[in-house]
Amino acid sequence: MRTNIKITSVVMMVILSVIIGYLSLTLDDEVNNTASFVELKGNIHLPKDEYLKFAGLSEIGKDTKVDIRIIRDRLSKHPYVEAADVIIEGSTLMIELREKRFSAILSTNDAQFLISENSVAVPFLPFTQQINYPLISNPKMDTTITPLSFVNGYGDVVCALKILSSVELVNSDMYDQLSEINLRDGRDILVHFSNVNYPIIIGRGSEIRKILTFNLLWNNLSGSGVNDVINYVDLRYANHVFLGFSENSGVGRGGRI
Repeated sequence: MRTNIKITSVVMMVILSVIIGYLSLTLDDEVNNTASFVELKGNIHLPKDEYLKFAGLSEIGKDTKVDIRIIRDRLSKHPYVEAADVIIEGSTLMIELREKRFSAILSTNDAQFLISENSVAVPFLPFTQQINYPLISNPKMDTTITPLSFVNGYGDVVCALKILSSVELVNSDMYDQLSEINLRDGRDILVHFSNVNYPIIIGRGSEIRKILTFNLLWNNLSGSGVNDVINYVDLRYANHVFLGFSENSGVGRGGRI
């Protein structure tokens, strides 16, 4: 029995020694790497210089000592970054970013945010680029949104995100043209599309059903001359769609479908 215990102890010591030796070599290699150049890929929403500044790499030069672990950790904590891969190839520090995916821009009285696909309010940073997302504006807010928090507790914002998701599901072309959901501080919701000059009045309640109703009109209205004489589309009333026409259209000021 004692012999077995001694053998087991020796084996465990050997295994631990190998693991410690491997880790020491690996960590030492990560800490003592040097680089003369840096190459960053995967950035869409911010210029490369902004990410390098955040990672402390703005002044990288000949044989700069770098700690890959620290650089990876810093970049992974950037509000726009989901993950970061960092390696050394020769004298070049190679960085591959995977940015978060966003669905909308949220504009409140206090701040602007990018809303991620998992409904997190990411602070809108200076020098942000490539932001072709629908705008959610003027939500009714009882409390201020905390940066990097979930927006699930804000009813108006959730309502707008449901409208966005519904449009995306039923009509990709309509989704591409959706430019703004104006929540008007709790009053009737207005939806704007970039290819028409008039608002869609959604009102409050049954928003998804109303979007489905408007989808039936979309193909008939898109690209037609009717769009030039419409002042608004009103979906506030159950089972009815009202079109408001300009005075010189010859149609009259309003019509019901």
